[in-house]
Amino acid sequence: MAFTHEEVIPHFPPQIIIGKQTQDDKEFLVYDENPLVKVVISEVTCEYNYSNPTMYFNLSIPHIELKTNAYTTLSYAQMKQS
Repeated sequence: MAFTHEEVIPHFPPQIIIGKQTQDDKEFLVYDENPLVKVVISEVTCEYNYSNPTMYFNLSIPHIELKTNAYTTLSYAQMKQS
């Protein structure tokens, strides 16, 4: 849906939403020769989805509702009906 819906705010470069981690971390470099410093470079594999922001909602995660005040929320479907 990225860049194809008329309500999606155009942005470049495409932004993404990071989801669940799907694999264990892979360590590429571990530097711990200095007793005061340890540097670890890891690869983390996650699910992702392109972000499709509108003014109030993100169409990639339409189940997230907009909080209108302290006690009520508004879904994307409800907003489109009004």
